[in-house]
Formats: sequence, structure tokens, C-alpha cells
Amino acid sequence: MEQQRILVVDDEPVIHQLIQATLGGQYDLFFMRSGQTLNEILEDLQPNLVILDVRLPAVNGLEICRRIRAVKNFNSIPVIFLSALSGEDDAAHGMSVGGDYYMAKPFETTELRRIVETLICLTGSPAN
Repeated sequence: MEQQRILVVDDEPVIHQLIQATLGGQYDLFFMRSGQTLNEILEDLQPNLVILDVRLPAVNGLEICRRIRAVKNFNSIPVIFLSALSGEDDAAHGMSVGGDYYMAKPFETTELRRIVETLICLTGSPAN
């Protein structure tokens, strides 16, 4: 059975390393440091889930999520926000643009693993 694909968009290398250590054995992980070429990547990769930082260079994660939700073939891909912005308003804003879950940095790796497993189980199959 093919492993589920997760696209991680975060400009912090330490977050890439932490996510790799947390999810790398269970999922195929693909990392980007910005979302400028995201549409092409989505087409090629067909990820099952996207993990987005809110604060990114050029295009922020909120706008990236809006763009994902605007594309018919990808609008049902689960999106998890990871952000240093940890207020209730920040989380509400992330959910209002289409996020499925919002986690503040620093985050618990066990919580991330649990949320990823839950969201991937809920969607069931690779993005088409």
C-alpha cells in the first residue's frame, strides 16, 4: 500500500527536522520553505494533507490555504496550521480561511501525530 503524502510548507529548517522525526516513518513527507509555487506542487504531488506555517515569506499560510480551497481538485485536502501566533483570534482566522486544525508553536509531537492520523483517516484516500 502506498504511503500517504504530506506537504509541509514552513520556512524554519528546525520545524522540517521535527516533523521528519515525528512523521517520517509513517508518511511520505515533502518540504517547501514558501508557497509561491504551491499550485504546481499540488498538481504533481497530489498530497493527502498539508501542514502550513502562517508566517511565510512572500505569501502567508492563510492566503495559501485560501488558494488550496479555491482549486476544485484540492479543496478537500486537510490543512493543519502550525504557527507562533497562538491567540484565539489567530486560530479562528486560520479556521475561517479553511484550515482543519490550528496548532501553536512550539507544538507537542504526539498531538501532531494524532491530528495527522485523524485527518488522513477521515479523508480516506489520496487526493484526486
